[in-house]
Amino acid sequence: MNALAGWISENSGLLLRLSLLHLGLVAMSVFLAAAVAVPLAVALTRPRWQRYARNVLDVVNVLQTVPGLALIGFASALWAWLGEGIGWWPALTALVAYALLPLFSNALTGIGQVPSAVRRSAEALGLAERQIWWQVELPLSWPALLAGLRTAVVFNVGTAALAAAIGADCLGTLIFQGIATGNTTLLLAGALPTALMALLLELLFALLQKRLFPRRMAAR
Repeated sequence: MNALAGWISENSGLLLRLSLLHLGLVAMSVFLAAAVAVPLAVALTRPRWQRYARNVLDVVNVLQTVPGLALIGFASALWAWLGEGIGWWPALTALVAYALLPLFSNALTGIGQVPSAVRRSAEALGLAERQIWWQVELPLSWPALLAGLRTAVVFNVGTAALAAAIGADCLGTLIFQGIATGNTTLLLAGALPTALMALLLELLFALLQKRLFPRRMAAR
């Protein structure tokens, strides 16, 4: 542990930079996944498209079952065809795909559980489709959406470390370098902050859910 503390003291700038890059990769991938998953879930709860919801969910489930490293490899191969086989873009693509399932499934469940009577009442009041979504469905489905966001963020903190395998700078860079050189200090310098980041974000979301929805959390 003394060696690890000494390494961190000497390389605090590098560790901070890799931690911020790691966190940025997670934040950007989850944001992009949410930008795809939530509107898609909204569309698939509408009567016109509802029959396709199961098929889309099956496709997203398949993406989630693919191991993280394999998914990153597929994304790298795809971007290699476009001339960008390594770095942030293929890593970001893989992480977006990996975050889709918890975001999409929770959004689909949350919006689908909004009582039809509430929606009909909103329509009777003359609210437009967009107003119904923003003023009625979103507030009622927010607990499920936040739970999906929590799962996606924590999943992607761990998966993002694998992005170092294709040259994306993150905490995984230290982990892979430590494995390649047999340097336990270097390996721990990447693994411990990754684990700590996941735990802190999990705690942050748990506290946020407890503060925003105290009755729901107490019921659990």
